[in-house]
Amino acid sequence: MEQSEEIYANVDRKSCGQDTVNRSIDKQPESQNTEPDSSGKRSSRVAAVCLGLLCVLLAGIIGLYVHYDGVTKSFLAYKTNSSAERDQLLTSYNTLTNERDQLQTSYNNLTKERDQLQTEREILNRRLTNLKQTCPEGWQKFESSWYFLSTETKTWNESREDCLERGADLVIINSYMEQVLA
Repeated sequence: MEQSEEIYANVDRKSCGQDTVNRSIDKQPESQNTEPDSSGKRSSRVAAVCLGLLCVLLAGIIGLYVHYDGVTKSFLAYKTNSSAERDQLLTSYNTLTNERDQLQTSYNNLTKERDQLQTEREILNRRLTNLKQTCPEGWQKFESSWYFLSTETKTWNESREDCLERGADLVIINSYMEQVLA
């Protein structure tokens, strides 16, 4: 306060002039001179820091939103893909099950055919074995049949009985080649 009275005193004295007033003002301590300016700078700094923090906070929120949105879309895409994959796998499973059943049926049919063919083969092997046996005396072979030509004269019934005793039966020859060779 004393300095401000001094200023006013110097101003009232008009003999000192403007230089004296300026010197008196210059002599004032800096704390009084810069105090209003200092508080203005401080409040603008606080505002800038708060604004910076708000920007960082806003950027963080936007980043979380983008990340969460990406995760959500990724999850939904995964869920959609897994559902489609599950349906595709189920279809493949059903197709493979049907193919397996068809193959099992084919296997069963082939097994029956194999058994029938083996039975036929056994029959044919027995017949072949019979054919390979040496021809008894008086018998002749024509193609796959054996003929016994009897020189005795008998009735039809007697001839048939004779054939049955030999394990054969009477035949009727319809082919010229068979008649010639037999």
